[in-house]
Amino acid sequence: MTEKLKDPADLHVLLVGLGHYPGLQGAEAPGCLGDLMTWFELLVNQGLPDDRLWIAASIPAPPEGRELFDRTWVDIRHVHGLTSGDRRDGQGTLESLRATIDAFVASLPRKSRALVVWAGHGWTAADGSLHLATASSRWEDGSVCGAHYALADTMPWDELVQRLAARPRSTELAIVLDSCFAASGAA
Repeated sequence: MTEKLKDPADLHVLLVGLGHYPGLQGAEAPGCLGDLMTWFELLVNQGLPDDRLWIAASIPAPPEGRELFDRTWVDIRHVHGLTSGDRRDGQGTLESLRATIDAFVASLPRKSRALVVWAGHGWTAADGSLHLATASSRWEDGSVCGAHYALADTMPWDELVQRLAARPRSTELAIVLDSCFAASGAA
């Protein structure tokens, strides 16, 4: 039997699962939404109150010929139902993610704990810096696969860290980053 969270009331969570990238042909990542669902179910089963859970997601439509009852797509439909309300972002664009992150940080009380889980595509710029793709990301040169491999409308790791640093100083923070090149972020 799994032990429940000792005091879930002081834990605040932002789950980001980005599976839909309209500007990046062939980059759909429905598994990221599966990650979001796994975290969501784990936290709710551990007693985390709904008012402490924020969700941001970009949700693809099922591919042609794919059964809607396939487990992955059932989860995605469930995620879609979770992305309505004050603490929900169903777009996953750079602009909507910035607003969601800022609102999440502004809601954090003093002496609490915060967990941010981000599942989605990661990319490194020419300077080696980590950038997290969003639903509004696209190749800068307008090509299908990025001749220069430069992306626009990404969330730079440094920007994410800066936005999260606006939390109360007494709020502890843990970040789980599930993306390619995640290790570049700490550099």
